[in-house]
Amino acid sequence: MAGAYVLLKLEGITDRNQSEEFVGASIYIPLNERPALPEGQYYVDDLKGCRVITVSGELIGELFEIWSLPANDVFLVKNPEEKVLMVPALKEVVREINLETKTILVEDRGVVR
Repeated sequence: MAGAYVLLKLEGITDRNQSEEFVGASIYIPLNERPALPEGQYYVDDLKGCRVITVSGELIGELFEIWSLPANDVFLVKNPEEKVLMVPALKEVVREINLETKTILVEDRGVVR
């Protein structure tokens, strides 16, 4: 989620000066301990590797990266010829995400070739 922040308290860190050494640090959470997301929201890692298919049945390729841009997220999809295609992550374009089958169904007109 672009622009989302988390307030985190670490055991033993009691003031701002102590916390400075952790600025920019990464936090790792075991997959089985990740909080559930509301319906319609997904973890990036869950979407990577999904096959992207148009509503007309054309396999576009595999989602390998997501750009978080100011206007909206963009799915980067590599087609079988190794060309990178872009799909705006908008409700009007992305029709269905199925994590069980690892597929993302998109409108044909939404794929930037």
